[in-house]
Amino acid sequence: MPWTFYNYNGQRLSTSSTLIDNLDIDGATDIGAAIVDADLFIIDDGAGGTNRKTAASRIKTYVEDAAGEVPIANLDIDGGTDIGADIVDADLFIIDDGAGGTNRKTAASRLKTYIGAPPRSVIKTADETLNNNDTLQNDDHLVLSVEASSRYSIEVWLNVNNRTSSDFACNMALPSGATMVWHTIYSFQGSTSAKDGNQGAKTTVLALSSGSHFVPLNGHILVDTTAGNAQLQWAQDSAVAEDTKVLAGSWMRLTKM
Repeated sequence: MPWTFYNYNGQRLSTSSTLIDNLDIDGATDIGAAIVDADLFIIDDGAGGTNRKTAASRIKTYVEDAAGEVPIANLDIDGGTDIGADIVDADLFIIDDGAGGTNRKTAASRLKTYIGAPPRSVIKTADETLNNNDTLQNDDHLVLSVEASSRYSIEVWLNVNNRTSSDFACNMALPSGATMVWHTIYSFQGSTSAKDGNQGAKTTVLALSSGSHFVPLNGHILVDTTAGNAQLQWAQDSAVAEDTKVLAGSWMRLTKM
């Protein structure tokens, strides 16, 4: 006499099938290892009630492409969490190396070498005054960092207010081993004058008439193996008991070449 089996809900059990409700998944022994391609799952083939086994390797072809890679179309970028901060050199991007299908990571810092670093600038936010002082001093605002083993073009635009008897001297303080050449064209008593300079003490001395003058400086900086700052220095060429000022709104810009 054949046996008839029922589950705890009174449902008749077939001798050839087991209801999914009767699978005690929680009570099973954990695999205790990472899932590998050869592991098996149970699948309802076509949702038609025909159960089949499938290897874990087949899941890749469903959620990924045939090569086991996640297509870019499946990346939910919009649904990701925003970085919430500025991009910095250490941040990582995904790149298809050579457009050959080999994906690699790349640091954000590498983008600079491809597109070129943008110019950096600084604007003087307040007037600065020297009186009876012909010793070059660092400007309070016009300073920018420079990287080791690098080249820069430099532009400086100064709004200088002084008296005729003191004139105006300027220079650029640079890291050890760095060199610079620059040039200026400025107006003096109704005529235009040009001046060339190199890094050093009072390399550029401008004979300016009394009043305010806009002085442009343009040049090239070659940085050796020591990084640091490029900082404008200035003073009276002759120490005179009168004010010499570099006014707010003066600016300096560096472009890495």
